Amino acid sequence: MSDINDLIHTNARFAFDQGVKTERERIIAQLMQYVTDLKECGKKDNCLDIALAVEGQIEDIKGEQK
Repeated sequence: MSDINDLIHTNARFAFDQGVKTERERIIAQLMQYVTDLKECGKKDNCLDIALAVEGQIEDIKGEQK
C-alpha cells in the first residue's frame, strides 16, 4: 500500500508544480504585454513609471521560480 501512496503523492506534487509553473508563465506573459503597451503610451501621465513598476514585479515573480 505504501508504494501506491508514494506514487499518488509524487504524481499529485508533480501536477501541482506544473500547474504553478504554467500559471506563473501566463501571468508573466500578460504583464510583459502590459509593460510593452505602457511604454508605448503617448499620454502625458506616468505610463513609464507604471511600466517600470510592473517590470519589477515580473523580476520578483521570476526570482521566486529559482
